[in-house]
Amino acid sequence: MPYRHTQPGYWPYFFSAFAAFAIALAWVTSAEFSTILVLCLVAFIFLTMVGLFSQMTVSDQGDHLLIEFGPLNWIHKRIAYSRIKHCEVDKTILIDGWGIHWVPGRGWTFNIWGFQCVKCRTERNVMRIGTDQPQQLAELIQSKIRE
Repeated sequence: MPYRHTQPGYWPYFFSAFAAFAIALAWVTSAEFSTILVLCLVAFIFLTMVGLFSQMTVSDQGDHLLIEFGPLNWIHKRIAYSRIKHCEVDKTILIDGWGIHWVPGRGWTFNIWGFQCVKCRTERNVMRIGTDQPQQLAELIQSKIRE
């Protein structure tokens, strides 16, 4: 059975609360139209973040690993197993943060919540893939790079 795991993030609660606050503020205030427009734009941005970063799904696609942020799944990353030279269970630190980004000296981070991860080394960089199932994901990747 192919590997597929979806980890929920808890950012939607924060994003939704900020969006609700902005909408409520726009509703009750007697501010100018431009202020109300800005508040509605802020709410839209936070609700878009809910759609983009509510969860992260990591799945085996045969010859590559697929990382999707969703539920909209507009943001994704494919990592060919043939590029991965080494893989191990690791932990991120606060500077690695959450989301998708590159930290000088530490490499790429793909993470939705928590500090558990799998660290993969390629010829040119390091990638940390956050997961609440680090052992299972590391075993999958290690088995694929041995093939």
